Amino acid sequence: MSENSKNRYIPDFITFTRELENYKWYKPILTFIVSLIIYLISLILIVYVSVKISGVNINIIESSGYESLNSYSIEGIIQVFSLVLLIPSVYIGSKITRDRSFKTYLTSRVKWNWGALLKIFLISAIIVLIVCLLGLSGNFHFNNHFTIITLIITLILVPLQCFSEELVFRGFFMQTFGSWFKIPIVAIILQSVIFMLLHPYNLLGQISILISGIIWGIIAWKTNGLETTTAIHSANNLIIFLFGGFGLLRIESNVTLIATALDIIMLLVIGLVVLYLIKRFNWFDEA
Repeated sequence: MSENSKNRYIPDFITFTRELENYKWYKPILTFIVSLIIYLISLILIVYVSVKISGVNINIIESSGYESLNSYSIEGIIQVFSLVLLIPSVYIGSKITRDRSFKTYLTSRVKWNWGALLKIFLISAIIVLIVCLLGLSGNFHFNNHFTIITLIITLILVPLQCFSEELVFRGFFMQTFGSWFKIPIVAIILQSVIFMLLHPYNLLGQISILISGIIWGIIAWKTNGLETTTAIHSANNLIIFLFGGFGLLRIESNVTLIATALDIIMLLVIGLVVLYLIKRFNWFDEA
């Protein structure tokens, strides 16, 4: 590591936005409102066009949980894509309100580090894959739900869906709370609560989501950006989607105690391993 990079000042990812020249405490509220309006309009248009083209009745709002989400159908793909729409919505919303540079939602470092993201994704995917394989019972049956097209779309959309969630929760919400309260741990917990409430799981599942949000919030804080959490989140969701698509597991809203414990342990292991490797090999040194 060079002497310059050792001494380089990197602003705190959670609280640094209040140090920006054009910071106003109310701007995140305006950005949220404008982005939400853009998102809802985009969502209505996408659903309308999709229904006209496919003839499939698509219901984004009403859902009985993950059991009703057939992620490998046209309807399921549109539901996943509906989350991806958050990315352009926040981007355009921040431009309209002149809140701040879109990059500042992603990192407090000089630039986004694609190299580190890819390394962390591969390591995380290997760990998630091992855990999922170990969790398979001897009675499972391969039951492919994919077509070539839906498989390709899944491989593209799921990482984008995870990035959109990281942008909104670990980026926008966490930084907004951090700029208001100036206490990182408060911002981490508040964004995690919102993250939990927007996932239709049972109590155990929501506890798992809450803890996941806290873990990812801490990781984003410690690494000063969303590359690491985007990589871990994408690896986790993509492996689960693929296992579900090939009929090797069921994605359900009612999560068991054992599944909750294993999920939390797995995310803790991934987080510790990745943070160690980041520090050991200085993956963000040049970012």
